[in-house]
Amino acid sequence: MQEGFSENVIFLDEYIVSQTRETLELTGHEVESIALIPEGRAHYIFRIVDRAGLISIARFEKSDRGVGLDGIRRDFEFNGPISISRERNLIDLVREQANLPALRVYGMYEDTPTPFLIVENLPGIYWSEYIEKIIFQKKHILIHSSLLDLIWRMLTK
Repeated sequence: MQEGFSENVIFLDEYIVSQTRETLELTGHEVESIALIPEGRAHYIFRIVDRAGLISIARFEKSDRGVGLDGIRRDFEFNGPISISRERNLIDLVREQANLPALRVYGMYEDTPTPFLIVENLPGIYWSEYIEKIIFQKKHILIHSSLLDLIWRMLTK
């Protein structure tokens, strides 16, 4: 519960997490813990720990995002139709044809109200954290170089 709100108020993130846990358990996953990761324009992404301690990622389609006039979910960049099966195919293509590191797909579930994938949890930081770090570093560099420029101008007057 968030401070200042009634205990009867359910926040969207809490609702999404509870619905996701329920869906995962209905498909046979024994969820020990689950956390919403603030990533993905076209997916809800969750970090899941099962009862055996395996950490994985669940990627659920955001069925209300990217729907074109034709009613088909479309890619934000290329406008092609998107789906969980397309995503799995792209992951396999990257790994098998391009011989690049890619997630292992543990399971694909298309017969649920919201289709989803269970994929490998890779080490590293979240994309949003990386972007924030890069932006902070660039701001720091800009501020630092601006200060040096200002000091240089003051010294060379």
